[in-house]
Amino acid sequence: MRDRFLALCSGTILCLATASTALAVDNPEVEDNNSKAAANAVTLAAGDSVSGTTTGTSTVAGLGSLDYFRVKTTAAALDVYRHRLTQTAGSATITPTIRGLNQSAGVIGVVDTTIQTGAGTPEYVQWYGFGKEEELYFRLAGTTATTAGYQYDLSTTTVAVLAGPTNLLPGTITISRAGHTTDTDFWVYDSNYDVIADFGNDDPNTLTRNFAVGSYLLAISNFNFANNQPAATGETFLSGAVMDFANVIVNSSTSTALNVSTRFTDVAGNQDVAATRAERFDVVFISFTVADPQVACCFGDGSCQDLLVSECGPAGGLSAGEGSVCDPNPCPEPEACCFPDGSCTDIAPAFCTGIAQGSGSNCDPNPCPQLEACCFLDGSCQDLLATLCTAAGGGPQGPGTDCDPNLCPEPGACCLPDDLCLFTLPNTCVSLGGSFVGGACGLTAAVRGYESTPNAVIPDSPVGAFPTVDVINVGDHYGIADVDVELEITHTFLGDLDIRLSHNATSVFLWQDACVGNDNMNVTADDEAGAVVCATPTLGSYAPSTAGGGALSAFDGQNANGAWTLAIDDDAGGDTGILVRWKLNITPLANECAVADPCEGAITGDANCDGSVNNFDIDFFVVGIVEGPTGASPPDVPPTAPAGYLNLGGTEDCWAKRRCWGDVNCDGVFNNFDIDPFVVCIVNTPAPGEPCVLCAVEACCYGTAPNAVCIDRVPAVCRLGGGVPQGPGTSCDTHECP
Repeated sequence: MRDRFLALCSGTILCLATASTALAVDNPEVEDNNSKAAANAVTLAAGDSVSGTTTGTSTVAGLGSLDYFRVKTTAAALDVYRHRLTQTAGSATITPTIRGLNQSAGVIGVVDTTIQTGAGTPEYVQWYGFGKEEELYFRLAGTTATTAGYQYDLSTTTVAVLAGPTNLLPGTITISRAGHTTDTDFWVYDSNYDVIADFGNDDPNTLTRNFAVGSYLLAISNFNFANNQPAATGETFLSGAVMDFANVIVNSSTSTALNVSTRFTDVAGNQDVAATRAERFDVVFISFTVADPQVACCFGDGSCQDLLVSECGPAGGLSAGEGSVCDPNPCPEPEACCFPDGSCTDIAPAFCTGIAQGSGSNCDPNPCPQLEACCFLDGSCQDLLATLCTAAGGGPQGPGTDCDPNLCPEPGACCLPDDLCLFTLPNTCVSLGGSFVGGACGLTAAVRGYESTPNAVIPDSPVGAFPTVDVINVGDHYGIADVDVELEITHTFLGDLDIRLSHNATSVFLWQDACVGNDNMNVTADDEAGAVVCATPTLGSYAPSTAGGGALSAFDGQNANGAWTLAIDDDAGGDTGILVRWKLNITPLANECAVADPCEGAITGDANCDGSVNNFDIDFFVVGIVEGPTGASPPDVPPTAPAGYLNLGGTEDCWAKRRCWGDVNCDGVFNNFDIDPFVVCIVNTPAPGEPCVLCAVEACCYGTAPNAVCIDRVPAVCRLGGGVPQGPGTSCDTHECP
């Protein structure tokens, strides 16, 4: 049936099919024809006409009465036709209308109602049919001045049907607007051009129905589209006028160049058809096909079955595409699929709801990243993937760690360049190139400003669309003590605006629909300011909470680094504007950044921390090697002393410094490689208070370039601070951190 919906001629959208005027037949009125009941019944072919005289709008017989014609078009091959009755004689002030019936609460009434009033020069009325000898009532109303006889000639053209989707899947399909706000009005017809009852809609501009396999025709226009059908199920506009007879379509609007692009949505997704209602009274026709072909249906284990498209999804499979078959098998082989909990499943990539690991991968052995302890600033701990931990604002503690027991170190002050400060975890501090000193960020530094002048248009938009977006990227790392925001906006009717500031996972409204009726603003959002003072223009500082917003203190304590996004929504029509300029004024946290020595008081080899290296340290050293060797990076696990160490008389403070007293070979790590140097030290016992060895300082790098910080430290102190020793003989005077 698809070919039936194609245009019967090439070139422009319409092609003339007017009969020879030599065969034209005029049908003069016969009084009394002053109502539908008394209408003159005429059958018109293209070129035929109706004629008569009327000088009024009376329903009493005579020259001054209304003239009604019951017009029937001649039969034609099934197709879409546009019919016009155009005035060719008579006064321009005569009023032609197409008549119909009223509708109330979804019930069609009996009241004669105007469907369309003629327009254009010369004036015409217009309707659509399918070659099925469609009928309608045509009425002419005159005045005392319309004494000249009128004549209206019929022209008929074939309408080109727009090609819509040909592969919609049977079942639930939604027809809706595609990216525009035109008040659409439409109805669905079957392959025989018969209207499908209950398959139409005006408001709310969308229709969802169950479609069987077949070919369909969508007739779409703007309000008011009329056929002989009552309002359909789900319709909210229940009083649209309708036609008296079947198979005829009429639109009443004189609007032109309207976007009526249409979206078809089935279980496979959306397909849009671009369409424009070009002229007054026009209706656009779009063909679409619902099909259920057999396809290769692929499953997660790589197997394949030849199934109907409608069967594939419910069976748990995915179609390999139109025309596909299972011989040879087109389905991809399973591969490793990783999930946030570290588990792994071998499954075809299209079925992987985690992260597919690539062709040829498998779950034996498990290639997936594993959970590790993730520490947060409130001291809490969650077992998360490192990537998820960082995204959530936490600090990953390294592979193999977990939160039982809670390994999280105390957060504290992180010293950054220029004595700027960020309250964070030790690992996070090191990753930023800072020095972790603990405690609070007790000071503030001078305000830093970051400005943007986008001169960005603020258009009218749907509620919540926020089409105007501008971003300021802050390259510096430091904690936030306070944020103020300057806003310069030219916009009529400030009450239309919603203004939102976002950074990291925090969003704060600076303005929501405040100062109704006032124009333009040059203001500063400041928590410490007073209430907004509305004026034209609105000036000065204001607390966002007094303009429908929230508190900027929501950003306090966060790292200022990264994107700050200002988004503006104008959620009412009629007024637009410009975001001229905006500026972030951020007060940084600061500190007196004197870095403490984590090994202070510890002597290399003094495993019991009694101030001397001797035989009494041997048992303590052995317990340390067996139960507490340290890795290259802290935290040192376990963080608390084991029973064996405490039973010897050791203390928690001494255990916490085991990297300091146990690193006898000066590589910054306490492990088996320190045993032999310790034995040599015990055999050659140093003087009381002296270490086994005095480890030399070397270059220690914190973070990576370009934000790397270099400090000359002994390896153990370097490692405990989260740094990387650069090797014996290196110095920050000559060494550049990678």
